Order: sequence, then structure tokens, then C-alpha cells
Amino acid sequence: MRRMEINLNRFKVIHDDKVLNAIALMGVEISDIENWEYRDTIERPKIIDVLAVDEDGKLVSIMDKAWTFQFLPII
Repeated sequence: MRRMEINLNRFKVIHDDKVLNAIALMGVEISDIENWEYRDTIERPKIIDVLAVDEDGKLVSIMDKAWTFQFLPII
């Protein structure tokens, strides 16, 4: 898992039929290749870790398969 912090506070995140306020993308697992920086193709992330505020106002970290998340811009 590659650790990073990308600000997502302008997005809602949908995961497991719940709509949450996203705060940050904290980590991404792209592939099992040791030197992934040198790959010659574009790959989709396999696993991501999202920091969000749940419906009770509590801070939660959700780590799951990337395809289980949907991000919607807050307009």
C-alpha cells in the first residue's frame, strides 16, 4: 500500500450504500510490481483507503477494493 494524502473534501463518497463526506485519499495499492514506477501501462488501483466522516459525525477510515467506491463532487 502506497501511503499518500490527497484532499477530497469537495467530494461525497458512496460506499456500501452509504453516502459520506470524504476528507482524504490516504493510501492506494496499484499493483504487486515492486518497481511500479517503471511500468509501461496505465493500471487502475486495486485497493484504496479513504478517510471520511460518517452519518454520526465520526471520523472513519474505509479500506476496500477501489471499484466499491464512487465519488461525487459537492456542488
